[in-house]
Amino acid sequence: MFKKLFFRHSALLLAAMVFLLGVFVISYRVKKSGNEQKERQIAELQEEIDRAELDNKEIRYLLTDADPIELYEHFAREQGYVYPDEVVYVDVTPGS
Repeated sequence: MFKKLFFRHSALLLAAMVFLLGVFVISYRVKKSGNEQKERQIAELQEEIDRAELDNKEIRYLLTDADPIELYEHFAREQGYVYPDEVVYVDVTPGS
């Protein structure tokens, strides 16, 4: 009688341990995937910050050190203007 009761409780204990282990593994995987997603977001935001800093550096140069003609040319090119005898090539390959 004692052995039968002992094995029934040990089976329940084993089932509970397997269940808890499963819960632990699932929660670990969910947290890990969330961390990977956050790391990707951080990397994307860091790239955006780097681009913005480069733009700021270029604008700061144009406003402080550039000739007025160079400044006008820069803003004209941003709006799509070109010199009459100039040929502009646009790279349309994907990912560029």
